[in-house]
Amino acid sequence: MSNDTEQAAAPAAETETSKALNLVASNIAEFDSVEAGLQALEGKYQNVVFDVTTTKGMVEAKQARAEIREPRYAVQHAIDNAKRPLESLKKAITRRGEEIIARIRPLEDGVHTQIKAQEDAIEAKKEEERQRVAEAARVVAEKIQAMQDAIMAAVNQPVEVIDQKLAVVEAIEVTLDAFGERTGEAEQIRSKGITTLKEMRVQREAFDQQQADLLRQQEEQRQRDEADRLAREQREADEQRQAKERREAQELEDQKRRDRLDREEAELNARRQKLEDEEKAARAKREETEAAERKKRDQQEAEERAERDRQAEELRVKRAQWRGRIDAIKGLPEVSRSIAEIDDSTARISDVAMTEENFGEYLEEADAVMKKALAELAAKRPAQQAREQEAEESRLQQQRQDEEREHAEAAQKRKHDACDTMLVALRAAHHMLTRDPIDDAKMKVIEQVNAAIIEATGESEF
Repeated sequence: MSNDTEQAAAPAAETETSKALNLVASNIAEFDSVEAGLQALEGKYQNVVFDVTTTKGMVEAKQARAEIREPRYAVQHAIDNAKRPLESLKKAITRRGEEIIARIRPLEDGVHTQIKAQEDAIEAKKEEERQRVAEAARVVAEKIQAMQDAIMAAVNQPVEVIDQKLAVVEAIEVTLDAFGERTGEAEQIRSKGITTLKEMRVQREAFDQQQADLLRQQEEQRQRDEADRLAREQREADEQRQAKERREAQELEDQKRRDRLDREEAELNARRQKLEDEEKAARAKREETEAAERKKRDQQEAEERAERDRQAEELRVKRAQWRGRIDAIKGLPEVSRSIAEIDDSTARISDVAMTEENFGEYLEEADAVMKKALAELAAKRPAQQAREQEAEESRLQQQRQDEEREHAEAAQKRKHDACDTMLVALRAAHHMLTRDPIDDAKMKVIEQVNAAIIEATGESEF
């Protein structure tokens, strides 16, 4: 655009702007006019109540509404009329600014292009230098890592492997050209690695020697164990042979005694069978009684479980009709049966925070329910404690009955043992009678045996 064109466009733009501003000002003046009469309008109709149920009241209300609406409509029209010239002014300002920016942009771009080209060249050189330094650092790091890997690879390895890794580390030459600023670090790692590898070699040699000594000792011990085993087997063979000879001689003697005592043993077995039958009958009677008691207890427990299940079902149906956390608090006294459950429910209710976040509009009801639930739990605890104490006493009584039964069975067993003892004594007595004539001493022994049998079984042997 030429200078003459620009000079001609400037007055036109100023005229258009002035017109728009004047139009805006005239519409804003309408706001002042309405506001000036607003106080009178408020004084006339503020808090006025019309009897719209009557015809006159309805007419007056509609007249008042029309009078109130008129200034509101005027303000709305003024708002719309003031916005339109502002929109035109906004477009004119934007257009004029863009024309000026279009003239400035070529000048700015020419200078910016020169600056940007130089900055890009400098940044390219910096990036090239950074890459060169990074590559050199990577190479050095790989060399240092190679030394460290060689040292770690020798851990727990044979002497030959350690010597190989030691040769690898010793062959590395640490120079300033090769390692740069990490030369000191590389030299320290190489020196320390050589020392470590040599120490590993010494330790490995000592370990290998210890292993060789251990294997030698194990072989010597194995030979000693083998000799002990052969000697033990020989001793056992001799002992078994001697035991067999003694056993055969004893079996021959026992057979002779068994032939003499078959009748006495049969009689004693008959008495023992009688005792066992009596014991079996008594045990059967006890078991029948215990079975009846268990059945009665099982029936009572089943009835109690049925009652608890019925109560739980009723409580579940009620809970379905209650609300949120209030329902949970109401139900806790019902489901808390043991002392532990009552204490746990009391703690849980006490930990509930009475806040609107937890109960909303039911906060007051929740507070009342919580207080009631705590009171119910406190009232329920003594009775439940008494029931649990009664159950514990019943358990202890059952335990005492079991112990008495065990004592009776032990006494019966002692009676059987006494019979066995009497049988042995009887055999000895018969042996004495059949071998030698009876004298006073032998008769006294027989009387003592007969008295012991009578005491144990209630029957006389002779």
